[in-house]
Amino acid sequence: YQLSGGAFDVTVGPVVNAWGFGPEVVEPPSHDALKGARAKIGSDKLTLSPASGEVIKQHADLYIDLSAIAKGYAVDLLAAAIVQSGHHRFIVEIGGEVSARGLNAKGAPWSVGIEAPKDTSRGVAERIALKEQSAATSGNYRNYKMVDGEVVTHIIDPRTGEPVSHGLGSVTVVHRDCMTADAWATALYVLGEVEGLQVANKH
Repeated sequence: YQLSGGAFDVTVGPVVNAWGFGPEVVEPPSHDALKGARAKIGSDKLTLSPASGEVIKQHADLYIDLSAIAKGYAVDLLAAAIVQSGHHRFIVEIGGEVSARGLNAKGAPWSVGIEAPKDTSRGVAERIALKEQSAATSGNYRNYKMVDGEVVTHIIDPRTGEPVSHGLGSVTVVHRDCMTADAWATALYVLGEVEGLQVANKH
């Protein structure tokens, strides 16, 4: 949250729900409804205490939704379990988030395809080689809806409360830790091509 300037926020759920991408399908929010939802979010309203393991929220309606890192975290857990069982050459994938260890059967790094960001067909835009690394991709080309002829995407910018509309296809992040890659893929997608690249280069 801090490193991305608020582009990644685990409390964004109320705004996501207001736009109809939560458990209920609803019409786009009115100005007042969106303003009300935005008042309920902000990781700056959370206090974390590593010593006690407590999370204290400063707003009664604040809640945490970890779906933006859940797949990456699950991949990390599976990879750790496989290593614990004594295996060191494998690849794990859940919904596009992937972790690779060691070399493949040909003695080369694992080759992973990044899906082309198209809603009409599935294809590979680019291949990357992973060795002792994870990769996660974030994009809006699958989960969206049309409202009054306009595309409304499921990734919401927590800073504005609005669906991301800059038109960037997708962002893939490679990192040792899949959960971290998952979070940064979302953050950099929200930030967009120019600001996102600046933040990626900075970190």
